[in-house]
Amino acid sequence: MNKKHIVSLLCPILAVGFLLGIHNGRIAIWKGEDPEPFRTIPLWADLLPDDLHTALQHGIPIETMDDLDRFLTEYLP
Repeated sequence: MNKKHIVSLLCPILAVGFLLGIHNGRIAIWKGEDPEPFRTIPLWADLLPDDLHTALQHGIPIETMDDLDRFLTEYLP
């Protein structure tokens, strides 16, 4: 799955802001108070730099599609 496909899947849901984190070892996005992620990105968190991995363990707020696109463009192969 390429990054443009992932962004197009997420586009309708990211209008109000979400939380980026780790679920079952992969990057995931939560919305609202739901304990289960809304979407999981096919990227193993362990492959990311240590500082980013730590930030994801604590949760990274994502407010806009531009922020998500920037993240995916930088870290997806």
